[in-house]
Amino acid sequence: MDASDILENKLTQLQSLLSCCYGDGGEWFDAIGTAHRDNIMWIAADLSDDIIGFTQELLKRLHALEQPKAEKSTVGIATQMQSSWLDRNHRTGWQSGAE
Repeated sequence: MDASDILENKLTQLQSLLSCCYGDGGEWFDAIGTAHRDNIMWIAADLSDDIIGFTQELLKRLHALEQPKAEKSTVGIATQMQSSWLDRNHRTGWQSGAE
C-alpha cells in the first residue's frame, strides 16, 4: 500500500470518527462520558497527525518529480491547500491541542 492509499484510508477513518461527534451523532458523543470523548479526540488527533505526515510525504514526492519551472506552481498549490485548511479551521474554531 503506498502513501496515497494510506492517506485516503486515514481520511476516511477520520471522517467516520468525527461524524460520531456532531450532527446526528452528537447526542451519542455527549452520552458516552468524558473519558471516552477524550479517547475519541485522541484518536482523531493521531489520525490527523498521520494525515499531515502522509500529505507532506506525497507533496515531497510530487515536488521531486516536477521540473524546475513547474516547482513554483507545486509550492503555490501546497500553500493554497494549507491556507484553505487554516482558513476553514479558523472559521470553525478548531485549535490543535485544545483542552
